[in-house]
Amino acid sequence: MLCSLRLALPATCLAFALASPLAAQTSAAHGQAQLPELPIGLTAPAWESAFGGEPGVGRGDGGSVFVFCSAVYDDGLGDGPVLFVGGRFETAGGLPMSNLARWDGSGWSNPGGTNNDVYALAVHNDGSGEKLYAGGLFSTVGGISASRLARYDGATWEEVDGGVNGNVYELHRFFDGADLLAIGGEFTLADGAPANRAALLWAGELIAFGAGFNDRVNAFAIHDGEIYAGGEFTESDGVPMTHLARWTGSEWEDVDGGVGTGSFSEVNSLASWGTGAAYGLYVGGRFEQVGTLAVPAISIARWQAGSWSAVDGGVSNSVEDFVIWDDGGGEDLYLSGNITWMNGSYAGRQHLIRWDGTSLTTVGFGLQDTCHTLSVHDDGSGESLWLGGQFSLAGVRGANGVGRWDGSDYWPTDEGINDEVLTLHSSSSFLGGPTLFVGGSFAVPGTAHDRGIGAWQDGAWIPMGAIFEDYGDVFAITEFNDGSGLKLYVGGTFTTIGGVSATRIARWDGSSWSGVGGGLDGWCLALEVFDDGSGAALYAAGTFDVAGGTSAEHIARWDGVSWTALGLGIDSSQIHDMQVYNDGSGNALYLTGNFDAAGGSPAVGIAKWDGSSWSALGAGLTTSSGTFGGTGRSLEVFDDGTGPKLYVAGQFTEAGGAPDTYGVAAWDGTSWSGLSSPVSAPYALAAFDDGSGKSLFVGGFFDDIGGTSYEHIARWNGAGWAAAGSGVVGQHVRCLEVFDDGSSTGPRLVVGGAYNSVPDTLPTGGSRLAYWNGGWDAVDNWTDLGFALAGVSGDPLLEGFGSLTCGSINDVNLSNAAPSALSGLFIAFSSTPTPFAGGTLIPVPFLDPILLNTSATGDIPISFVMPAAPPGTEIYVQWAISDVAAVAGVSLSNALRGDVP
Repeated sequence: MLCSLRLALPATCLAFALASPLAAQTSAAHGQAQLPELPIGLTAPAWESAFGGEPGVGRGDGGSVFVFCSAVYDDGLGDGPVLFVGGRFETAGGLPMSNLARWDGSGWSNPGGTNNDVYALAVHNDGSGEKLYAGGLFSTVGGISASRLARYDGATWEEVDGGVNGNVYELHRFFDGADLLAIGGEFTLADGAPANRAALLWAGELIAFGAGFNDRVNAFAIHDGEIYAGGEFTESDGVPMTHLARWTGSEWEDVDGGVGTGSFSEVNSLASWGTGAAYGLYVGGRFEQVGTLAVPAISIARWQAGSWSAVDGGVSNSVEDFVIWDDGGGEDLYLSGNITWMNGSYAGRQHLIRWDGTSLTTVGFGLQDTCHTLSVHDDGSGESLWLGGQFSLAGVRGANGVGRWDGSDYWPTDEGINDEVLTLHSSSSFLGGPTLFVGGSFAVPGTAHDRGIGAWQDGAWIPMGAIFEDYGDVFAITEFNDGSGLKLYVGGTFTTIGGVSATRIARWDGSSWSGVGGGLDGWCLALEVFDDGSGAALYAAGTFDVAGGTSAEHIARWDGVSWTALGLGIDSSQIHDMQVYNDGSGNALYLTGNFDAAGGSPAVGIAKWDGSSWSALGAGLTTSSGTFGGTGRSLEVFDDGTGPKLYVAGQFTEAGGAPDTYGVAAWDGTSWSGLSSPVSAPYALAAFDDGSGKSLFVGGFFDDIGGTSYEHIARWNGAGWAAAGSGVVGQHVRCLEVFDDGSSTGPRLVVGGAYNSVPDTLPTGGSRLAYWNGGWDAVDNWTDLGFALAGVSGDPLLEGFGSLTCGSINDVNLSNAAPSALSGLFIAFSSTPTPFAGGTLIPVPFLDPILLNTSATGDIPISFVMPAAPPGTEIYVQWAISDVAAVAGVSLSNALRGDVP
């Protein structure tokens, strides 16, 4: 019956003959088992968005996003006033948008996009009810033609009275006996009639706003009952006026010499604000002086009662917008733009400044890049100052192009990943339980300051204190016991982390960060633990030439005390990945990247280190031109049913001259072989069984394989390609990792990269980080019985997952055991606890132990398919591991009991 239980062992594990001292402990009588293959019957795998949606707006090509304008409008859809933003973007919250988006306080929706940039938004009533007006560079909106100017009633868009023939940069509502909309920009015609850069919408009709101007209009405002215009112009109807003009009721006139001088000055924003001595028309833009008296004023000035004055010491480089807001402490004038200097001193990344009538002050940690637009709005979370621009951080939180300031802190629209995920590492026990470590360029959601690396555990982010003062990126993460206990090692481009010096490589003990042996003089792009016969050590690779003062060409070995070189190293621009693989001659360290020599001998794109010498893998990775070598990006061991092979993915057209090796190829220890179709620009590999059988998952830039659509991710089962649902939308998949979070769903494939969303999870999105689930039963029928016996790393941990129903996939995963050690898995269908190696063995009488080597980090993951069994059947499992630190040379994991439902 249950002796038909079939264990699906990892391809990297090796069976051994019994060896002392483990053999001496397993000589008692035990049953024998014949273990045939069984079919799998599982639910279909699917995508899951567990890490939050895109925090703001995005672009599919990974380019910069711009939010140029914002407005609050009640579109009649039942949400009350909501926030609309316009600019240059393709997604919002991971959902497809085209330069326009609507935020209702809980999610984004598409009001109908445009075919080009949106620069201005405003609400106006032309006599038929309030509508949202949009201006910009577009010629279509919501599927209809509209020349740069359109209006929206909450259901449909329409062009405004024939539109204009040039870009619209400003829409400003004011009342002068009627509800009027002033329109500024670069146009010369409105509804086909002359209108030089300024027009009015009056009772639904476009008319020229006086004689207009000779250059762009960026801003309008009402001050003391008079209309002012600002921009890049220098005259109106032949009359000189430098970047600022006042409407007399019939014509435009100069305002005391205007603002700035020449073509390098401009006015971008105007606002009437203040009381007492602070009252006036505030002018913001890019300039250094104002008025006929050339009053010094840097990018902001005040005009009142016929005279100019500076505003404190000014700001630079430019002011883009003003808004008046009371955060509870009194009404202030807020100004935004490209602002990094204030009052003559460097203010850091700010881009948002407050003026209280007396002094200019920064606002919290500020914004990471330019802020173009400001609006006051309550989306249900309290009235806040809403910000739009080209930033990716609001304060210390990830916020792409959109965020808010509530008077005390900055907040994004969603707590998702705001920038690229570059690497993933799963740990079963480092932080006391299953943890996914995520590295890259992003701000960690839900933490105060963490950036570049985050720890995901029990459905939430755990602060790691990873504050990079130089905004470095993380490319590699692994665990290693350097002699002082297990530590998390991190490699990347940083030079500090958590307030300490750590040049491109650092370690974390669970509470504090430290450097590693003087660090590296170039980027660390890969980390791997490997035992070359002298004990497990940490290997670092990347672009460096020196490790801890020791010459080491692009790869170095860290033993916990010092760095050593690996012979002559790699003649390389960079190494991207490393992997331990046994080609039949014993474990060796393989590495791939962009290089043409290893240890001084030819080795193109991929090489092997056996602990003492370098060797090439045939002709290596080449390109069709033959002039340049190919580049390897990722390595993975995968068994397609013909035995374990080492797979490499990257930018190459051939591996060893073998056919069908474009982009992905397999090395069996003697020769190269290929897959059925070329794969363009793959970046990541992972072996994973999602319930449809063990497959090699491939992620990258590609959107098709062999003419069939695969959106940046696909799986190879040894015979053909299959899709992972609808894939991901946007840019590429950069990294893949199998992770079991202990939630009884079993292992899942984590997919990281620079993509904006996962279509199969919309509307939640899954930006840059998502799960591809296996068809695992969500019911967990495993019980921890205890009885662990400590070894070198403490108590080995055995965890069981799965329902044990017929056809279900289950797993029993060992972690925290002695590294690279012989071990035995004991299985029984009853339990008579028996003394064993100074501890207690629970699965007795047992079947023949399955003997395996633990990994270099002390792990062994095992999956099996459950055959039919009578309800109530019990399965007992426990690991024994050769361990010199244990009381009798053998440590024991805790025992598990599985209960068949």
